[in-house]
Amino acid sequence: MGGRIREGTCGAIGVVASVQAKTTISVSGDTVGLRNQTKCVVRRARGASRRVRGVLFALALVIVFDTSAQAGYAEGAQAYRRGDLMAAIKLWRQAAWINDDILSQVRLGRLYRDGECLDTAGQKNSVCIEADPIEAYVWFYFAAASVSRIGLTLEAFDTMRQAKSEGLRERERTFLPMVPTDQSDAHQRIIYIFAKRGPEGLFRLGEIYDERRGREEPVTPEQTESLRQFRQFRELFTRTDVVQLQAQEALPPPSPSLDREINFAASGIQRNNAEALAYYTRAENLGHIVAERLANGLRADLEAQGEAGAAVIASADLRIASWQLPIEFYPAPHSDESVDRADRITALLNVNKLETRLIQHALRALGYYKGAIDNQLGPQTGSAVKLYQGSIGATANGKLTPEQTVRLIQTGAESGNAVTQTTLGTMYYKGIGEPVDYIRARYWFERASEQNNAAALFNLGVMYRDGRGVSVDRDRADIYFRRAREAGHPGH
Repeated sequence: MGGRIREGTCGAIGVVASVQAKTTISVSGDTVGLRNQTKCVVRRARGASRRVRGVLFALALVIVFDTSAQAGYAEGAQAYRRGDLMAAIKLWRQAAWINDDILSQVRLGRLYRDGECLDTAGQKNSVCIEADPIEAYVWFYFAAASVSRIGLTLEAFDTMRQAKSEGLRERERTFLPMVPTDQSDAHQRIIYIFAKRGPEGLFRLGEIYDERRGREEPVTPEQTESLRQFRQFRELFTRTDVVQLQAQEALPPPSPSLDREINFAASGIQRNNAEALAYYTRAENLGHIVAERLANGLRADLEAQGEAGAAVIASADLRIASWQLPIEFYPAPHSDESVDRADRITALLNVNKLETRLIQHALRALGYYKGAIDNQLGPQTGSAVKLYQGSIGATANGKLTPEQTVRLIQTGAESGNAVTQTTLGTMYYKGIGEPVDYIRARYWFERASEQNNAAALFNLGVMYRDGRGVSVDRDRADIYFRRAREAGHPGH
């Protein structure tokens, strides 16, 4: 199942000559029907220049059927039909989060919008998911902004178009009734998911915030030529003698601007070139070639605007230097489907370096532990761990996994406990459980220092003394060291 390139089937151009698995996918239910039928999609482009043929070949390869995303949705639908709602949700979340699968995104949006119960096979009680308008909005937003590639057959195109249309419509309906705090929560989740996708996700955030995305006409000769080639490419796929369809069935041309489809503004977030430049630059630093071009182009445009543009660039540079994820982790009970990078996997191996007393502080901060902070993993601590595991839907066996330990410390820090905030800052500083991140380390040390935590004050002094994540500032370091001594820290 999926796209297959065969030379010669559609003439000399040799562009994606056939697409196997002509696919009909229902986005209104949970059935996936597959009909294997070889269909010629692109025929010979008569009179096309060699350059245009190269463009067509590259573009056609990009938009061939995305089999991995479809498989994720189909596997979720199969689990749903078996009566395993939780397995279905897990599969749909993975496909929606990692593969930007529009079918899974719409399905999740409906599920969280309405809530759903499903009779579980072999059990008396139904498994139910409560309605969650914030999570519904998140997935409808992603469906509206999706660049998921479903294929070139008319049925597949219509499926994608219907799903995208539903995402646009429901994104607005779910967003408008929210109170401002819920709207902010939803946007934080969206940014978190994009950022967790790595350089491609950061690049997409740059596009979303880029104020230039509303332009309908190119501004350079190179862009003019690119637009001409794209329009010629589009015409090839809308001509009936190419796709072998009746004129009334030909694919409609896209709107002049994709602005509405990828813009946050319709849902409460305005375009901002400082944010766009910051995200493009972060993606560029991770090796995203297109982001590098857009970052350079945006920076040049801003430089041409004089003082106003310079102020935007300065704001972007500040964002680049201090950027951090808007939330520590994706809020429970929803699963976080981020793909762990190698550096995080390594960091998780260091979790065993944390003393038991730090775990006890976090459990106490969350109300699960009432005993003494004795650094002993006794029965009372084990019972508290079980209570915590039950609260996050994990198996309550009293033994924390490295991932659960990190989540526990993060949750305890967000609850406002100064000791746990200092612990989390130290974890980011040393690469324990999470990769080294001096910006987040400083953030949590600063939160704990607001409560006059001696260790946090001392650690901030070290950061400013050594220039870790900040510019070297010995005067400021001395102030933190003095405050740490006054708060009872024995060091320095």
